[in-house]
Amino acid sequence: MKKESFFDTITEGLCDFWIRVQNKSKLDIAILIVGILLAITVFAILTFSVLQAVAGSPVTNDQMDIIAAAPSASEVADSGYDQTAAVIDKEVFDGTVLIEGEDAGQDYLDETLFIGDSNTVRMVTLGHAAEENTLAAVSMGIQHVLSSNCMNFQGYGYVSVPTAVELMQPKRIMITYGTNNAYSSPDDFIEWYKDALSYIREAWDYADIIINAVPPVAKTRSYPQITMKTIDEFNLKLAELAKEEGYYFLNSSEALKGDDGYAVPGYMERDGIHLSAEGMDVLMKYISTHPLETQDRRPMPLDDIPKHIQTPDTFFNPPAPSSVQTSASADSSEDVCTNHQWGVTDTMTGIQVCQICGATQQDPTWTAHTHTWGAVNPATSTQTCTICGATQQHTHTWGATDPTTGQRICSTCGAAGKDPSWIPPAQTTPTVPPAETTPTTPPAETTPTVPPAETTPTTPPAETTPTTPPAETTPTTPPAETTPTTPPAETTPTTPPASTPTAPAA
Repeated sequence: MKKESFFDTITEGLCDFWIRVQNKSKLDIAILIVGILLAITVFAILTFSVLQAVAGSPVTNDQMDIIAAAPSASEVADSGYDQTAAVIDKEVFDGTVLIEGEDAGQDYLDETLFIGDSNTVRMVTLGHAAEENTLAAVSMGIQHVLSSNCMNFQGYGYVSVPTAVELMQPKRIMITYGTNNAYSSPDDFIEWYKDALSYIREAWDYADIIINAVPPVAKTRSYPQITMKTIDEFNLKLAELAKEEGYYFLNSSEALKGDDGYAVPGYMERDGIHLSAEGMDVLMKYISTHPLETQDRRPMPLDDIPKHIQTPDTFFNPPAPSSVQTSASADSSEDVCTNHQWGVTDTMTGIQVCQICGATQQDPTWTAHTHTWGAVNPATSTQTCTICGATQQHTHTWGATDPTTGQRICSTCGAAGKDPSWIPPAQTTPTVPPAETTPTTPPAETTPTVPPAETTPTTPPAETTPTTPPAETTPTTPPAETTPTTPPAETTPTTPPASTPTAPAA
């Protein structure tokens, strides 16, 4: 007897299966349906994978930053990149772009609060800054400044960036975001930046704010979606924002670029995204030699500043569940945290933080979605998502500032807030006291120049009008004097006829 081949066996089995389906076997029909759905799913996955390979996968916020070694980098040719298309003209931005000056040294860096993403984190890891003057997190974008409580302080827990700035009470702020926002449009990016800075200034309006340029990327890099064309456009719009809103702009990108407009290869790590130790040295030198020296406007003495705890690298880049479990077991072996107690899920990111050890994970029940924001709560100036309950700070549309109180009203929600650029009248009135020099107006009393009107005694020539009083013929009182000389004999002949005989006698 001829032995059946494997192919014959499979064919015979499929035929028997199909006959049972035709005979309406419920079990076989169910198996057929499941098989069809499985085939469709596999086909869809394969198709999607092919499309990603051809077009390049879209950059998501969680993918943007790389903690250590990135996937193999390759040379990327940015199509249509013209490094002269978005140049920042120092003459156009005179007074806004910081210019080179005397090196302000380490003291200048120490009194500056640096806010930003992983490249700002590297300021600490490479020894140029400390936790006491940085607010930064890996994979952080400008949108997280308002949407996430991501800065940790002893005694306060996790708070938003504006609240953190208020706690740290800095003299000046240097903020750097953009690498992790390269997937967004320049207009959206600038709108997020504008809102973030507005809330920071409102929380602590005693600090000068410097917008630092988005650093360039290398031509050979991972994540080709981060292009120099986008970065240059971002930086030009940031300079415009600084000029319009009264901030300062540090064009540090120019110190990190080569002749081709890309970052100097030696200034970047292998991923082409993060600054190397050499690149960080160049950046910090540029910062200290382009200083902003202004008077310290902070109210003294400052309040006690709580200890700042670095945000975990996994906060915006949560590990896979298996990694979390491994971390938990490792913590157990070190007797640090035998059983994680997860806190409230961040509705914007899905992140949970262990209340015991500070470990983070993404809530498995959390799903990403597009928020549908409800009406503004005028008491808190927040909006709540009607889907998940997440909250965000409402972006105010401020009306005119009251010149007396500095208060302004949001035309959208009716909330009141103080204009950070308002100067109290008490500060301007001292300039009015120079009106106390209005005693200079008394010199108007020196308008005794009016006495020159005493020269109007020239009008006394009207005393010559006493000529009219030749009725000063009143001096006729001594007519004896006139009578002899003025032979008033012309007039006297009629009055004293008796003397006329003596006159002829003469």
